[in-house]
Amino acid sequence: MNGDNSDSRIKIVFFFVILITCVLSFKLFQISVLSHGRYVAMAENQYIFTKEMPAERGRIYLSEKDVSASDFNKNYPVALNIEIYDVNVTPRNIRKPKEAAAELAKILDLNEGELFNSINNDKPYLPAIKKGIEKELADKVTDLKLSGVFLTTSESRIYPEASLASQIIGFVNSENAGQYGIEKSFNDTLSGKSGTTTGEKDTKGRIIKQGDTVEGQNGNDVLLTLDRNIQFMAEKKLKEGVEKYECESGSIIVMDPKTGAIWAMANSPDYNINDFSKLASEKKEYLFNNPSVTGLYEPGSTFKALIMAAAIDKGIVEPDTQETFGKSVMVMGYEISTAEDKAFGLETMTDVLVHSDNVGMVWLGDKMGNDVIYDYIKNFGFGEKTNIELPLEQGGVIRDKAKWRDINRATTTFGQGVSITPLQLISAYQTIANGGKLMQPYIVKATKSPDGKISETIPKEVRQVISTETATKLSAMMVEVVERGTGKHAKVEGYKTAAKTGTAQVPNPEGGYFDDTVKIGTLAGYVPAEDPKFVMLVKLDKPKKAEWGETSAGPVFGDMSKWLINYLEMRPSAAN
Repeated sequence: MNGDNSDSRIKIVFFFVILITCVLSFKLFQISVLSHGRYVAMAENQYIFTKEMPAERGRIYLSEKDVSASDFNKNYPVALNIEIYDVNVTPRNIRKPKEAAAELAKILDLNEGELFNSINNDKPYLPAIKKGIEKELADKVTDLKLSGVFLTTSESRIYPEASLASQIIGFVNSENAGQYGIEKSFNDTLSGKSGTTTGEKDTKGRIIKQGDTVEGQNGNDVLLTLDRNIQFMAEKKLKEGVEKYECESGSIIVMDPKTGAIWAMANSPDYNINDFSKLASEKKEYLFNNPSVTGLYEPGSTFKALIMAAAIDKGIVEPDTQETFGKSVMVMGYEISTAEDKAFGLETMTDVLVHSDNVGMVWLGDKMGNDVIYDYIKNFGFGEKTNIELPLEQGGVIRDKAKWRDINRATTTFGQGVSITPLQLISAYQTIANGGKLMQPYIVKATKSPDGKISETIPKEVRQVISTETATKLSAMMVEVVERGTGKHAKVEGYKTAAKTGTAQVPNPEGGYFDDTVKIGTLAGYVPAEDPKFVMLVKLDKPKKAEWGETSAGPVFGDMSKWLINYLEMRPSAAN
């Protein structure tokens, strides 16, 4: 009986042995045959690594006077890269924690007690005790020769001119991607292409074999048309004007009338690019955007010169065409008055610009009709983007011609009821200064690849908007505006200045306009009138200490013009 029980137990044990053997055999077969590829890949992943080698981001330069694009690196860098260092420690490897804490705290400006508590243990790893230090400080750490203390390096973008041209340049975020300005619009050009390297490492993570390397390509450098000295002075004069007239904000743009190249694009307020992350969130979008290309406003009387140009070009009037005007006119039940609320009587068309006569412009608009006004406005470039190489540009708003009523035509003649950008307005004045040819505005002069190949921007003519003869007539009319009209403050002795002022009301989002204490003053023009060397726009927003554009933007224009004339070494006008 006992023998039978013993045999049964042996059989049961034998059965389980056979069963376990079969299971293990099947599992081994599954691993070694059926899942061989998967486990090989897992094993390789433990020993084979791929490391990305980031490309160096290209530099951004401002132009220096008389330095050509072919001498690319003789221009001034305003965005470049430096190596920065993080200080790391392995606590278990530090022999004398108290002494190490004292020396590191002194160099790195850290709390000695807190640092000692952090490193006085056997941990194999700690987060960096100090991040982003520059080479001079890193060298001091290295010179300590402390066991368990080591440095890791990375690349950081810096902006040596701080706030200069901040809204044109933009910045890069923590992932080294361009945000705003040229950093954003030329991000792909500046970024380049990262490379990779592969190799093998042992079970402890040590590299034992170097594998294949795919070379990356560093980013291209970008040279802007902005002249460093003109940009600096434009920002200086603008800030002085904003402060003097207690303005909310403002802009100055200086352009080459022959090519469309932007020599300066100053905005106030601006910001220190190096400290962009420290700005309060509610201020960021306001400060980061470039109001010269994103800010829409009604141009006011600066628009009159363009409407007059259209009328003369179409043969509807001449500069000496005369008509008598009262102090106001009724259009569809709306009363439109002269800015000074007085009648100027018998005027030539030149006088209409000199006096900035709204009533005279309404009369001119009636003679021109909707089609002529609308078509010329569009040809001057309003209602569409200029396609300058900057992000977030706005095209403005010009009401559909089919929806125009008499009152829309009337207000358009003196720059009300249309929304434009400062860049669009200076481009239109550039057209008059350039014999009627509208040039494509641009702000990138050239790019340079890592192998030294330079690609220069070729100035582009968009179209002939008005005839050369019309442009010459308009220039003479705007000289009169400066000599005896609303542009007196823009005058520079010895030089003929052609300009037009504008004092625009500010639309109220709830309808209508704010009261007369809230205005925008603008002056646009060029010097010298007979052969313009620069065209400039000054715009001051909501000045509290000046009622008109002529008394706010005008003096700033005149002051900046004097500096430009000296800087560009311009000869006086032949007869002034």
